Amino acid sequence: MVQMFMVNVVLLAAGFFALIKGADWFVDGSSALAKNFHVPGLIIGLTIVALGTSAPELAVSISAALQGSNEIALSNVVGSDVFNLACVLGICAVIHPVPVDKAVLKRDFPLTIGAAVLALLVSGADWAVVKSAFKGPIAGAISGGMDLMSGGMDAVAGTVGRSAGLLLLVLFLAYILYLIHDARKRPEKIETGERDGWSSGSQGSSSQRRSGSQGSSGSQGSNGGQGSSGSQGNNDSQRRSGLGQSRSQGQGPDLAGEPDREACLPLGKCALLILIGLGLIIAGGQVVVYSAKNIAKALGMSETLIGLTVVAVGTSLPELVTSVVAARKGETGLAIGNVVGSNLFNILFILGISAAICPIDVNIASIYDMLTLIVISLLTYIFSLSKGKIERAEGVTLLLFYGASVVFAVLR
Repeated sequence: MVQMFMVNVVLLAAGFFALIKGADWFVDGSSALAKNFHVPGLIIGLTIVALGTSAPELAVSISAALQGSNEIALSNVVGSDVFNLACVLGICAVIHPVPVDKAVLKRDFPLTIGAAVLALLVSGADWAVVKSAFKGPIAGAISGGMDLMSGGMDAVAGTVGRSAGLLLLVLFLAYILYLIHDARKRPEKIETGERDGWSSGSQGSSSQRRSGSQGSSGSQGSNGGQGSSGSQGNNDSQRRSGLGQSRSQGQGPDLAGEPDREACLPLGKCALLILIGLGLIIAGGQVVVYSAKNIAKALGMSETLIGLTVVAVGTSLPELVTSVVAARKGETGLAIGNVVGSNLFNILFILGISAAICPIDVNIASIYDMLTLIVISLLTYIFSLSKGKIERAEGVTLLLFYGASVVFAVLR
């Protein structure tokens, strides 16, 4: 029994590695292929890089949905978003106050909150069932005569159907098209890497990551060579485009498709990277879902809890590493665009495509998790509005909120 548990833990770790490495190779190959056909870096950043760098969450949610593990499919998305806002931003703010770009405050952050609310609405939750399930465990906890798990949190309260999934995908496509249109209207801003008075540069192996208002143009690999479209050579952690623009200082290709080192890759090598990357992504997603389910059963945990914690944290590790490294170098402005872009992508695209492929049943526990996401999104937005940045004390508050949400998820 113990041996099988350890095997599943090893498989889970191997699955996460395959997801991250596969996404990295997929981005490298796809970006180089697109460059060979003179596709502008802006388009590459908002399509190929955004898709490739979100591949771990996407692969896990789709694999879970196809296997009938709806709890993991949804809790992975919601858990990743909660982790990004509360833990990633919280840690970054504790290290160094996080400034918030004006464009993110005015447009992208409200859109992210709206997407979280929309996800709750399209679930079609039966609120009478939700309320009755919540009253039971709370009353029992007060009287001391009822276990928190007896409240029926696993009961199905709604469904994110195919039509709802298609709606989310349409909204995501509209958002991407708007970003492309907006970025093309301001080419001078894109070329200088500035928007609304905010800019930051790359230091060392950390490429610049813009807020969710611009495309991705290129980054510098950790071996000193040049990559393209926000993809970093051998650094697996520098992955997420955040629906944003990545440019290394003065070395990335321009939007007209100026060739760089990665664009010179032969077509055969591009195809090989894409195929191997996709294979690792698909296999990694299957392995993560399989091992996570077995670990949940061995520990007596629900699939919702394992998806909300272990799986969500595992697929969000690249965002955490990227943002923390940036914060330690004083580039905390990168963190907010990274998180907001990631969260919007998770809800609109990943949840949308997962539901479009296979309708996702939503249990009562997931309803409360989505409410938690909305509350913490609003809290982070209020912190950002107060002084135009998230202070250290507010970062501590976010971390405490995340800890409390995890405790509630374990006890319910």
